[in-house]
Amino acid sequence: MLIQIRSLRKKYDQQAVIDDVSFDIMKGEIFGIVGKSGVGKSTLLRCINGLEPITSGDIIVDNFRLASLDSDGVRSLRRKVSMIFQNFNLLNQKTALENVMLPMEVWGM
Repeated sequence: MLIQIRSLRKKYDQQAVIDDVSFDIMKGEIFGIVGKSGVGKSTLLRCINGLEPITSGDIIVDNFRLASLDSDGVRSLRRKVSMIFQNFNLLNQKTALENVMLPMEVWGM
């Protein structure tokens, strides 16, 4: 299993944004998260890649339990799992390939 989500909950103040979500994503599987605007899709992705702390539940990515990772561990995880934001802008001074390669350059690859 590549990603395991168990009883995930995320609240902002008292407002539940993600409420008891569980699923598995197997290696090589294509998995979509779809829904109307404002239902928590981006928040879920931000929780999976460690950008957003969870309220309760468990997220395991590539055998790493997110709750147990320190900041270095989260940075290592983000080298394996990433997301492109809806409002992501490419750098105009770079080609499409250079924009895609930019994170690898930052990581010294």
